[in-house]
Amino acid sequence: MYKKSTIFPKPSGQSPRNLGRFFFPAAAWLLLLAASVSLAGARPTPTLVHTFSLPSGLAAKVHADGSLNINVGPSATPLLTSEILTLTNSRRNRGRVSAPFTSVVTEGSIGGQRGFSANCDDDGDGAVDEDFLDGMDNDGDGLVDEDFAAISDAMVVVHHDMSQGGDRAAHVEYYHWAYPHLRSTVFLAAKGNPGLSNGGTYRLVLGNQKWREASIGARRHDLAGKAESGRLNAFVAQPLRPNAAGTLAHAEPCDPGTRLWVGVVVLTESPRGRAVLDGGVLDLQLGEEAVAIAVCVAESWLQLNHMLNESAQVQAGITDKVTGKQAPWIVPPLCVHCRMSDAPEFSWQLDEDGDLLVNARISPDHNGALDPDLFHLAEAYLGAPHEILWQPDAGAAVVVPWICMNEGMLNRSHDLLSDPYAEMASLLDHGGSGNLRLSFVAPDATHLAAASEISGTYLSGRPFVAPFKTAPAPHPAADLGSVFVAEAQGAELLASPADQEQLLKNSSQRPTLSPQLLEGFPNPFSEVIRLRYLVPATMAEAFVWDEGEDPPIGLDLQAAVPWRGGAPNVSVKIYSISGQELVTLFSGNRGPGDGSVQWTGVDNFGRRVAAGTYFCKLQVDKWSVTRRIVYLR
Repeated sequence: MYKKSTIFPKPSGQSPRNLGRFFFPAAAWLLLLAASVSLAGARPTPTLVHTFSLPSGLAAKVHADGSLNINVGPSATPLLTSEILTLTNSRRNRGRVSAPFTSVVTEGSIGGQRGFSANCDDDGDGAVDEDFLDGMDNDGDGLVDEDFAAISDAMVVVHHDMSQGGDRAAHVEYYHWAYPHLRSTVFLAAKGNPGLSNGGTYRLVLGNQKWREASIGARRHDLAGKAESGRLNAFVAQPLRPNAAGTLAHAEPCDPGTRLWVGVVVLTESPRGRAVLDGGVLDLQLGEEAVAIAVCVAESWLQLNHMLNESAQVQAGITDKVTGKQAPWIVPPLCVHCRMSDAPEFSWQLDEDGDLLVNARISPDHNGALDPDLFHLAEAYLGAPHEILWQPDAGAAVVVPWICMNEGMLNRSHDLLSDPYAEMASLLDHGGSGNLRLSFVAPDATHLAAASEISGTYLSGRPFVAPFKTAPAPHPAADLGSVFVAEAQGAELLASPADQEQLLKNSSQRPTLSPQLLEGFPNPFSEVIRLRYLVPATMAEAFVWDEGEDPPIGLDLQAAVPWRGGAPNVSVKIYSISGQELVTLFSGNRGPGDGSVQWTGVDNFGRRVAAGTYFCKLQVDKWSVTRRIVYLR
């Protein structure tokens, strides 16, 4: 019999014990439902399918969702990320997507014969590559993936079954070759989902860096050694180089140790291959037909130009000249010298200004297409040279002033910046011989003294290491003691170049270059000024002396000027009124005669300077003359 409690009277309805039987399971069910909804909306960490090993310590990782990340280590900030987007990014679809099909194969795998292979029709049905690698029977013959195209040294396939829905492209294939000139490039061919109105988008993200559209070009040699050239449009950037601990906070724009070049090229011409730029985001629209893309990471601007142009050659493949049969995605072979030649003989010396002169002796057995920005000495890059000189054994010398390429110069003409050897055909044709000299700012003396080897990279991407020797010391100057005795006696002197040079160097009467050697018109100017300069042939043309002074006794004014090397090093530069160098208009070796350059009021980086007074300086070997010019805007 129930006994009523005077302290806790019996409530009406359910007892607390009975309420708990309903409340706690309901609460647990609600928590479970909320957790399932949250998990359905969260994107799981994608499964790693394969890793491509790239130069410069980088790795390109392909995941099961079709994305690609390029970074240094697992904890580093990625240099580049990618993902595949569509209009069906919803929790409902994400929850229903079946696991993707993934596979990693190599060229020539069973079922993946192609190109000019005798077994390119793997299943012997008279058709080629009709069952692409996706885990399905595409040709209806009851077999799965028995006749597809296995491409490259490592081909990674990610396929999402369209019949199961989903928010990814239907099919993406990544290709990577281990050849030196292709190892820095990852290729991909992606198809969008035909059931979607926009087909899908392949998105590449650089973080805080911005993509820029640029025209790039390069030259190559085919297997027979014939020169070929190419030019195409690319999306490029020069991001900071990540390290294992994260991203560097500061970097010099021309230091390959702290900055890298990234480039993307759409290799197929298709209305679906349109690109949309938005700062550090590059969207490439996909379609039902595969869109081919090349992504390259290079240590220098020249490497990026050459490797992206090679990517177009690879996608085009090879055509059999006899049968006319064409096979895409076959790497055209480079010429034998480009692939196998020995490194040149290198030596070094310091010039009068303290610059490091790196000399390479080129013969027909060598490849002279050296990347000037990637010389490495004593565990440090030398940086970009400020001058490249090619002196063939037969023919005139060619001098090119070199400027390290950076993002700020992408709006300038790139003909010189992408081809420093354009005027040096005998250097590149594997048939000439001569001396290639590159002038660098000298490194630390201890590094230079300890260096016994120099390393670098050919424009084709192939690295080299070579002994690095000190160049023989120049011959000592002639003993001119008798010359000075004869001068004191007023005797007639021999007008040899060595004598004349010593008289100019040691005489108390110090000459200067004649101001008539440099003229500018119009001055002042508002749009362009033409600067005419003269490299003098004789002493009388070249020099003037202070008022009241006469040339030193014995100097032959009609004798040739004793320029170093026969043809002097000439430069025409513009300086600000504070002495800051703004732009180099010309730099190179020139024989006697007229020359002219123009200045439009912009500096080396293409920036327009302010109106005001500037100085134009003509430097001929160690002699110079300066003119004041006025710029009006």
